[in-house]
Amino acid sequence: IFHFEKENIIFSKRFMVHENKAVITADIHRSSNIDDRMYKQEIDFTIQYNSYQITNPYNDLKVSIMQNHRWDNAVNSLKPTFVKDNELVYDYGDDNVFPGGNEFRHFDIKNFRFITDRIDSVVYHREGNHVYLLPDEKMAFKGYVSKQDINGKRLIRIDGNWDSEVDADYAYVHFSFPWAEILSKGNVYILGALSDWNFGSDFQMKYNIKKSKFETTLFLKQGYYNYQYVFVEDE
Repeated sequence: IFHFEKENIIFSKRFMVHENKAVITADIHRSSNIDDRMYKQEIDFTIQYNSYQITNPYNDLKVSIMQNHRWDNAVNSLKPTFVKDNELVYDYGDDNVFPGGNEFRHFDIKNFRFITDRIDSVVYHREGNHVYLLPDEKMAFKGYVSKQDINGKRLIRIDGNWDSEVDADYAYVHFSFPWAEILSKGNVYILGALSDWNFGSDFQMKYNIKKSKFETTLFLKQGYYNYQYVFVEDE
C-alpha cells in the first residue's frame, strides 16, 4: 500500500499534457505602444477551431501566454477581442506584452579538457570538477546584438562517442557578476532551464562585499547552458 505524506516529498515537477484541438497562429512584434516599442514585445494571435466546439469563447477558454517557460510573468485569462466564424482574435496593446530583454548568456561544459569562450578555468578537486566562468558583464546599457541562443534551455551532452544521459559527468559551476553596490529591496537570481525557471534559494546570488560582485555555485551536468540574471523585488 502506497502512503503519501506531503512533508516527505523529495522533488516536484510541473508538466502539461496537450492535445491539438485548434490551430493557433501567433504574430510577435514590437509593442504597439510607442513608449514601449524599443524594449517590449507584443504577442497577437488567433485561434481557429473548425472541428472543435466552443459554445461561449469568453467563458469556455482559459488562455495564457508564457515567455519561454516562465510562470512568474505569465499573462493569464485573456479574452478574445474579436469573434469571427470559428476564429478568435486576440489583438491587445498592453495586456499581451513582455520586456524583450537581452539574448541569453551561455557556457559550454561538454568537455572538461577544453576551455571554451566563457570558461576561465577547469580545476579538479577531491570532491569533483570545478568550472570557473569568466565574470559576466552588465548588458543594460550596451547596444543590442542579435545572436543565436536556445532561449534559456539546456542541452545535456558530452563530446565524443558516449551516451550523454549516463556518461556525462557533473561539475560545480562558479558564477560571478561584478556589481558596484549592494542591491536593496530584492535579490538577484540565475534563471533558465538550469533553475527549472524558478526563483529558488539555490539559484540566488550572494553579494561578496570584498570583491564587489555577486557570486554563486551550481552543481550541473555536462552540456550546453543558457541563463540570465534576474532581479526580483521583495513583495
